[in-house]
Amino acid sequence: MKALSVAAGASLLFALPGCSFMLMHRVPDDYAERPDFTCTTNRAAPGLDVLGSGFLALTGVMWLSLASAFDNQDDVDTIAVIFFAPAALAAASAVVGFSQASGCERAMDDLERRARERRARTSPMSAVGAVAGPAVCAFDTQCGGARLCVANRCVDPPPTPTSTATPPPTAPITVTP
Repeated sequence: MKALSVAAGASLLFALPGCSFMLMHRVPDDYAERPDFTCTTNRAAPGLDVLGSGFLALTGVMWLSLASAFDNQDDVDTIAVIFFAPAALAAASAVVGFSQASGCERAMDDLERRARERRARTSPMSAVGAVAGPAVCAFDTQCGGARLCVANRCVDPPPTPTSTATPPPTAPITVTP
């Protein structure tokens, strides 16, 4: 029975309360309104929960296979509680952890999409050629051809006068000594 007590103590330390419950940072409820946030996409904690759950379940099965060595049924019930309850807790922690990591990835993808849209609305360079009407620009070379960049818009240059009329005559300058 002393070995059972040691094994029980070790199993509780290994599984409680579950790595994902302690280490995963979930997506904030108001993430869609936030300009930035952090959450956990790494699946190491739920992976450890899976390993811990498997270890505890297998250890419990091993102890139950030795049930004939115990004096009474109470010892068998104790084994079930000592090993299978923490195994179930670790498994639940793994499920929560994997779910939170997936949710975080989706939220981070949404955050990146919103950031791209925000940059497109605020940066004149990101919308070159993407708007109907005059293109947005910062330099004349972005407009192409002879077009000019005026007030961040590509415009045609003003027409050059092509008059065929002769200039008015000027009076001759005479210098008298």
